Amino acid sequence: MTEKRVCAISMPIGAKILKIAQRAKSPFPNIWALVDDKNECEARFFSAYGTGEEINTYTYDQIRFIDTFISNDGFHVWHVFELLAVAIYKEGA
Repeated sequence: MTEKRVCAISMPIGAKILKIAQRAKSPFPNIWALVDDKNECEARFFSAYGTGEEINTYTYDQIRFIDTFISNDGFHVWHVFELLAVAIYKEGA
């Protein structure tokens, strides 16, 4: 994640995210998705927030909840949201 807590991932258009989890010994969460690899790719943008952490960067109509995962240390619970087009546009402005 960058300083603004946004992670860009290139995925085939129409990809459906199935699960986000942090595998053992992996420093980062992994995303599993159902994709059609014949489709062209597009950038999709995600941000994660810890349980109890305020989401004050975006309004609720600018983000879509994707999944929750527990970090490898077992102490941190993260909630991953996808930034919708309106949020991406405003961030780039």
